[in-house]
Amino acid sequence: YYIIFYQFQGLAKRYRDSSTHQHIPYREDKGLTGTVRYASINSHHGIEQSRRDDLESIGYVLIYFLTGTLPWQGLKIENRANKFRAICDMKMSIPVETLCKDCPTEFAQYMKYVKDLNFDAKPDYFYLRRLFRSLFLKQGFTLDFVYDWTNEENQKSQEEQKKLDDSSKQAPAPGQVPTNGANSPISAPKPTMGVNIQGITTVPGGTTAPSGGIQQQQQVAAAAQQAQA
Repeated sequence: YYIIFYQFQGLAKRYRDSSTHQHIPYREDKGLTGTVRYASINSHHGIEQSRRDDLESIGYVLIYFLTGTLPWQGLKIENRANKFRAICDMKMSIPVETLCKDCPTEFAQYMKYVKDLNFDAKPDYFYLRRLFRSLFLKQGFTLDFVYDWTNEENQKSQEEQKKLDDSSKQAPAPGQVPTNGANSPISAPKPTMGVNIQGITTVPGGTTAPSGGIQQQQQVAAAAQQAQA
């Protein structure tokens, strides 16, 4: 498991006094802190929050993650105070079994446990972790650190790598010059004056003639010079 250091200025606070190391005192004059959708029932009532409230809020978040909704989500009440009151009433009236009806039984066990905690009680974190660890194994999962967003990132990475591989196959290797094909940089050999190439003799002016004796070549060259004059 992981220890997460989570800090929000104005939201997070110590549950123990930094000087005395004693648990903070119980109070009932506190304002609601945090997101109403996930706030604990005690927070709705203005009671000082402690570890039990953190766990209750986490429970609502986990249920939302699994089911995609919470019963008090999307209430059409314009007045802010009335809406908060209605959400609190729903949280108090809905049985845990109903709240967790679309979740494994471990979720209901979790919510029942945290709602029964006293203000300054130390939660049994080992028990709570064991609940979800057992559920994790029972569902046949493995701790491979692959999540929904990890799969998407891997898929994008594989697609990009495939494009790179395809492009590298098409491009010539460094220092390699293609010897055929329409895009070959090798041009046809240029005729060289007076050189016999495949039975063709080049003469000044670009005139070509079949190769023959020296006398014939001289006659062709003379004819080419007269044509240029």
